Amino acid sequence: MGEAMMDDSKHMHLESVDGVESVLGMKWIPEEDCFTYSLAVRDNLQELLNDSRVPTKREVLRIVMSLFDPLGLISFVLIHGRILMQNIWASGAKWDDSINDSLFHQWRSWIDLLPCLETLRIPRSYFSFIPYDGQKELQLHVFVDASASAYAAVAYFRLETTNGIQVALVGSKTKVAPLKMISIPRLELLAAVLGCRLLNNICSNHTLLISKRHLWTDSSTVMAWIQSKQRKYSQFVAFRVGEILATTNIDEWRWVPSKNNVADEATKWGKGPNVSGNNRWFRGPDFLCQLEERWSPPSTFITNTEELAAVNYHEQQHQLIEFERFSRWERLIRTLAYVHRFVENIRNKQSGEPLELGAVQQKELIYAEQKLWMQAQVESFQNEIAVLWKTRGSPDAFHPTVAKSSTIFKRWPFIDQYGTLRMRGRIEAASWATFDAKYPVILPRKHYVTFLIADWYHRQYRHANQETVINEIRQRFEIPKLRVLPAKVKRQCMVCRIRGEMPQPPPLGPLPDVRLETFVRPFTYVGLDYYGPLLVRVKRSNVKRWVALFTCLTIRAIHLEVVHSLSTESCVMAVRRFVARRGAPVEIFSDNGTNFKGAHRQLTQEIKMRNQTLSSIFTNTNTRWNFNPPAAPHMGGVWERLVRSVKVAMEGLLDARRKPDDESLETILLETEAMINTRPLTYIPLESAD
Repeated sequence: MGEAMMDDSKHMHLESVDGVESVLGMKWIPEEDCFTYSLAVRDNLQELLNDSRVPTKREVLRIVMSLFDPLGLISFVLIHGRILMQNIWASGAKWDDSINDSLFHQWRSWIDLLPCLETLRIPRSYFSFIPYDGQKELQLHVFVDASASAYAAVAYFRLETTNGIQVALVGSKTKVAPLKMISIPRLELLAAVLGCRLLNNICSNHTLLISKRHLWTDSSTVMAWIQSKQRKYSQFVAFRVGEILATTNIDEWRWVPSKNNVADEATKWGKGPNVSGNNRWFRGPDFLCQLEERWSPPSTFITNTEELAAVNYHEQQHQLIEFERFSRWERLIRTLAYVHRFVENIRNKQSGEPLELGAVQQKELIYAEQKLWMQAQVESFQNEIAVLWKTRGSPDAFHPTVAKSSTIFKRWPFIDQYGTLRMRGRIEAASWATFDAKYPVILPRKHYVTFLIADWYHRQYRHANQETVINEIRQRFEIPKLRVLPAKVKRQCMVCRIRGEMPQPPPLGPLPDVRLETFVRPFTYVGLDYYGPLLVRVKRSNVKRWVALFTCLTIRAIHLEVVHSLSTESCVMAVRRFVARRGAPVEIFSDNGTNFKGAHRQLTQEIKMRNQTLSSIFTNTNTRWNFNPPAAPHMGGVWERLVRSVKVAMEGLLDARRKPDDESLETILLETEAMINTRPLTYIPLESAD
């Protein structure tokens, strides 16, 4: 409880030597009530100011930071030291490395100015005399300026009384320009923002009644940005202009010529700053000492578009008629022709001219057709039309070229006197060719109008070959990648779709049980079909012979028998020969032929009669004959495919120049049978890797 309270507050202790108060090089002389500066450095750094030794980066920083100027009274000198320090940083020098020759030259030029600061005497009081009874008006003026190296703002009080006008320096703020390259107008805008902050700081820290505030800049671009009514600038400009307008009024900003802008003293080196008491930096510009009526009047600046932000907009042109509502070209043309007639009749009615009545005329159809072309071109070739529109007219006249990125660049386009985009060719000397053939109309391939035109040609030539449609279209129109369009029209044409549509094949049913039997002898289940007729030579005449094909439904082997006729007796004999050589089958499958039915009926009767010859064949084996339904040849595909294989094999064996006899035919059938039965049923690989 008895301990003394510790004082944690921080105070700036002023050193007093011979009645002069000093802090960090800034001194106050009470007797004269003015400020002065002295460069107080250590002995090891004092030699840098006296001799020509090249300093290091660390030593330069110590000298630059040894001067204390909180009010910015001598910032027009100190800012060049900071610029020098920035250049040293940009050179890549390390802390204990000596600076290069070019920087050393700048160093010596700046160091030579520092001793002159000790001769300055800056009054602490703004004004030497303020009358109490005279009418007075206090104004605050802030000047801003920027260069590629720095930007600055300096403020002055202007006191106007009955005894005269007094101008006093209030303070300034300076900043080094960033290393990243920034345009001068943007730096001028940064200086304007710095001036606004300085103005508000002065107003908030003074109790003086300020009647007027003025901010001066010599940048017409900044004035245009501030006075602009549109706020569509880029973010850099928009945010800073917003801060300026939030803290100041537009009418407080005025333009000043560069020769009268005192902020130039801090931003431009020139021949070197004038470090003396008569510098205009301390007394302000000369025109402030004049009456306000003699100042240059406020100017209006044209809006600057340099920093306007890019704004994307969508331009939509409303069609007079919705093209998508029409499915045919001729209907669209006639409808548009009647619409244009209606519009013209309204105009004629107001002007007292006769109305157009009756059926639509040819000139109206031609006009409607041209309008449809132009509408399709405007919607697809806007940039090209903008380039060629000024030179529309004859194809022989001069026409500029469109951009190389355009899809019609190689078409050598031009716009005729009616506003239609056409292609120039090399047949203009052909007297027999029409104007459309010499200079075809350019149309976009993906536009609906172009689709309707191609559909009209497609129907006009009765859904014929696409090459015919392409040839006719090229007589009048030039369409990029034209061959794609007729193909699209044909795909969407209902007539062509119906003509070219194929019936959907039904899914294949499961295989019959007899096709999947296992562990049975060959020809247990047999399919029977006829192939022929074949002409054979008997003496001097040609007679017909047929081939009965028996196929095993399990292993797909075949047996061939020569049949002399299509009668039931011949069929029965062929079956008996087959049974004698291959054995009696369990089931026989065949088409629903009359001869097969007869054979089945006769065999059934013979079984019932127990004929000694047939009973030994059929009764003991329980043979059954199955017929496919009528008009169902697909159910016999298993033997129809083998019929084709037999035909192919026999073509290689038969001599086309002469007909075989019965003996040769039987030999050929046996060789064909052997050839078919030795075929591989699966894929046989030739390499071990397969």
